[in-house]
Amino acid sequence: MRILMPYVNKRVNNQIETINSYNLLKLKYHIIRKETNNDIDYFNLLLNNWGIEDLIIWEMDIIAYECNIRSLNECDKDICSYNYKLTNGNSICRNKDRTPFLDNTEYSDRVGFGFTKISLAMQKIITPSQFKRKSWSTLDTEFSYLMKDLDITAHIHWPLIEHNHDPRYLG
Repeated sequence: MRILMPYVNKRVNNQIETINSYNLLKLKYHIIRKETNNDIDYFNLLLNNWGIEDLIIWEMDIIAYECNIRSLNECDKDICSYNYKLTNGNSICRNKDRTPFLDNTEYSDRVGFGFTKISLAMQKIITPSQFKRKSWSTLDTEFSYLMKDLDITAHIHWPLIEHNHDPRYLG
């Protein structure tokens, strides 16, 4: 299993807790922490690491712990994700009718890449080359569209994972 952590240096105040967690976990796990300076660096990070082994995508404003990594790694589902709140109070995961949920719903047809596992088997079904848009801001949406087209759902892990996306630090 490899863990990808794309980040930018524009919102360092959002990343302090994530960086602290990363510094502890990098001693135990293969984590590729890569600065993404332009619109498609994140896409290229995915592309260059796709189809090799199970992936966990850990975005820079998600605070994850070893128990979260273990939970995804030990799960036998092909796509697993932790749900998290957006700045508007809604969740990133959605029901079939596009309604966000904050309860213990087990499956979703939409995931945000915040903290998500994609198995090697699933990487052979859905590939980054299928994404219509390659901008960092649309990658998880593109992935979710392909999931929906193929009638694939993601297994959702609980509790909510912490998301420190403070709009004061957008840049």
